[in-house]
Amino acid sequence: MKALTIRQPWAWAVMAGGKTVENRTRGTKHRGTLAVHAGREWSTRGGQDPRVYSAIALFTRAFEHTAGIIDPALHHDRIAFGALLGTVELVDSHPDTGCCRPWGESAYEEAGGKTRTVLHHLVLEDPRPLAEPVPCRGALGLWTVPEDLLHDCGHLVVQPGCGGCDPGAIAAVLDEHGRVIWHEDSGEPPPPDVRP
Repeated sequence: MKALTIRQPWAWAVMAGGKTVENRTRGTKHRGTLAVHAGREWSTRGGQDPRVYSAIALFTRAFEHTAGIIDPALHHDRIAFGALLGTVELVDSHPDTGCCRPWGESAYEEAGGKTRTVLHHLVLEDPRPLAEPVPCRGALGLWTVPEDLLHDCGHLVVQPGCGGCDPGAIAAVLDEHGRVIWHEDSGEPPPPDVRP
């Protein structure tokens, strides 16, 4: 399964805030299920973005915010960093043509002051958040989810700390489409095809 690392709060916006486009400097031919990984760094631009601010304000009043700027220091206990958050369907990738608003962008300024003007839109649908984020190292571009998260039955096995395949340690089992088919809080035993 392929994954994409996205800085917070953009990754939160993809999984819970209605963000349907990820803006990148390169497109991709990949289509289908994609794991969303929250990077280890906070995007100041994302924290100041009115679309993200509005989504968080609508989603929950638990976030403390002032003047439209989200303070990352207030959210490290509420927003996961360096973890898999769930899956989405990557349905399209195309160069920007002024389309895909409000999330599709034609240009943006990076933290270092460099302006990016040639952008591609990765169009995302059907976010399926995990019950709990799974700590995992990310990478640049599209990367492959570590083998220890993929069970031999073809399901994505979500485990605390990216550990082995002991059913007693399994937190959730996702099918090949990234949908949860079993969770440890369900009160049911794991599916029969999940074996150590």
